[in-house]
Amino acid sequence: MDNEMPFIHLFSTSEGYYLHDVNTDKILKIPEPVFARLQSGRSDVECSLDSCSVDEYIDNLKNNGFLKNNRVEEVEHPMTPYLEYCHRSKIGHMTLQITQRCNLRCGYCVYSGDYNNRAHSQKEMDFDTAKKAIDYLIAHSRDSKDISIGFYGGEPLLRFNFIKKCVEYAEQKAEGRIINYTTTTNGTLITEEKVLFFEQHDFSITISLDGPENIHDRHRRFAGSDEGSFKTIIANLNMLIGKFPTYYNAHVLFNTVMDPTNKFSEINEFVRNHEMLKERHFNAGLIDTRYSDIVLNFNEDYIAEWEYEKFKYFLAKLGWIKDSVASQLLDTVFATIERQRGGKQTTQMDKLPKKTHRAGPCVPGMFRLFVNVEGDFYPCERISEKSTITCIGNLIEGINLKKAERILNLERETSTRCCNCWAYLYCTACIGELDGMDSILPELRKNGCARIRKETEEIFKDYCMLRELGYDLIAEMTVESRETLKEGGL
Repeated sequence: MDNEMPFIHLFSTSEGYYLHDVNTDKILKIPEPVFARLQSGRSDVECSLDSCSVDEYIDNLKNNGFLKNNRVEEVEHPMTPYLEYCHRSKIGHMTLQITQRCNLRCGYCVYSGDYNNRAHSQKEMDFDTAKKAIDYLIAHSRDSKDISIGFYGGEPLLRFNFIKKCVEYAEQKAEGRIINYTTTTNGTLITEEKVLFFEQHDFSITISLDGPENIHDRHRRFAGSDEGSFKTIIANLNMLIGKFPTYYNAHVLFNTVMDPTNKFSEINEFVRNHEMLKERHFNAGLIDTRYSDIVLNFNEDYIAEWEYEKFKYFLAKLGWIKDSVASQLLDTVFATIERQRGGKQTTQMDKLPKKTHRAGPCVPGMFRLFVNVEGDFYPCERISEKSTITCIGNLIEGINLKKAERILNLERETSTRCCNCWAYLYCTACIGELDGMDSILPELRKNGCARIRKETEEIFKDYCMLRELGYDLIAEMTVESRETLKEGGL
């Protein structure tokens, strides 16, 4: 990209033509002739507007602070100076891998053997390691209002008594501080005793459920047999709702792994129409292909059905159809639009800082410090445990600030490519996508960069469509801002 050219991204929808101004992080609706001129980059393109020339319109954009060509000149994540403090006093959440055992063998599980980062084993965390981990969290979270402990597997409910011991120990040591507990389970080992304990200690649990029986059981089968887990989960959900309805409504979430070789409509109809599920929140996403050679194949109807449900979801948000028609499987899509664009039009950003870092990496260990069965530290539970790059410390030595800083400042490995990318402020790539196990490999991002740019443009288009149709996404632009440009900004 020519650094003398404006740092912008142009795109269009059925509603019009737009530019995303990277320096101000604003999206503006512009006339088609202006779009054509900016797209061509040539000043001799002949086109005009009714009220003013294209040149005058572009000059007006520049006079109002748009179309700058500034790029980041020095890479440093804004949290870098505070990294030592964050790890000393601001750790908020710790996830304990209490077992690598599981009673299921799910085909796409990261422990299935098809991934490079994990495999099922008989390894389990001992209580001494768990106590040291809890002590570490309490000692290094003094400036966190609340703290959170997650229990992770394998299947964590295989060690329910161990969880109880950990909770009892944490509450003894936390000196009256608020502790939130979470766990993700395959749902087959839920019992009244366990739910009663979870209710008493304010646990949030996420249950894995992939759709109707034929789809769920395709991947989620009991170890050592061809028996699917669907019927067991449904029976446990019936018990939950029948005996703990308040807890179920307030603290139970669902996770759905989408295999795109299935029909999306079949999964969606099951979720929307099942009496126990139709008002529940679902975190839905495609099979994770990181750390594997898995190539996703899509059913020919999957994408069309997904897009149709997204269309209906947006209509429900606009109030044009009933909310009950909207699919919960699209909740994560809308949450992403809100997170990425909500309030951006009213922020006062003049230009990119000379020194900063692209979006993507979180502060390693601050938000989701993962402790494996042996007491080693990783940025989160989705990172490879076989990698020497992603291991950022252990319970004996603490967090290695040098390794954490390198992971936080990933752009230093790819700065030339990143600083000229229009999706700079929206990149989601973290160490998991550059992890070469014993080195950081920027070439692993080759396909990921194109995917992120495509996903970001789709978010922009969806955002513009919603705004054009009158949806108030967090914060509307001020009247003054709308009057700044002849066509206004979005």
